[in-house]
Amino acid sequence: MDAATEESPIQDPPFMAGVETTELLDLLIDEAAASLSLLSEFQLGDPAVEDVVEHDRPVWEDIHIVFRIGFAIKGRARMGLIGMALPEALTLSGSLLMMPMDHVAENRAKSAPDEGDKEAIMEAGNLIAGAFRSTLSKRINGSVDVQFFGCQGVAAGEPPWISGFEAEALAIRLHSASFAGFEPFSIVMAIPV
Repeated sequence: MDAATEESPIQDPPFMAGVETTELLDLLIDEAAASLSLLSEFQLGDPAVEDVVEHDRPVWEDIHIVFRIGFAIKGRARMGLIGMALPEALTLSGSLLMMPMDHVAENRAKSAPDEGDKEAIMEAGNLIAGAFRSTLSKRINGSVDVQFFGCQGVAAGEPPWISGFEAEALAIRLHSASFAGFEPFSIVMAIPV
C-alpha cells in the first residue's frame, strides 16, 4: 500500500464530543459558581485570561486546594479539576461552617485545613459534581456520570494529581472570583476535552 492509499489510524472522538470547548467551560464554571453561591457569598467575576487547551496539568505559585472531578462519558473516563488557593478554600469552609466573618478571616490564616474544614470542602465538591452531572446529562447524548473524588492539597510549583493522566487535552479556564468581604482571587477549572 502506498502512502496515498494508506489508512490513518482510528482516533477516538473528543472526550466531550458535541459541546464546543468555550461553551463547555461557560456551562461548567457557571454551575460551579451557582453551587458555591448556595453555600457562601461567592461571586464569579470575568475570565482572567483566554481559555487554553493544554496537555499538561496547571501549576501554581502558592498552595492550592484542588477539587478532583471524574467524568465518565459514553464508556470513557477522565478526570478534571477545580482549584483555588488555600486561603480561599478556607474561606469557603468557614462560610459553610457558618462562622462569623471575623472567624472566617482567622480561618484563612491556617497553614492547612482541619477536619471540619475538610468536611465542609468535601460537601462543596459533591454539590459541584452533582451540578455538573445534571448539566452534562442534558447536553451530551449517551451515558454521562460525574463523581467527586475528593480534594488534594497541592504545594507551590507542583502539578495536581489526575488519575490515569497521560498528557490528554485539558481545557483550562482561569476566572476571577470573590467571597464577600475579601479580596478577589483566581479560580481555575481544567476539564477533559
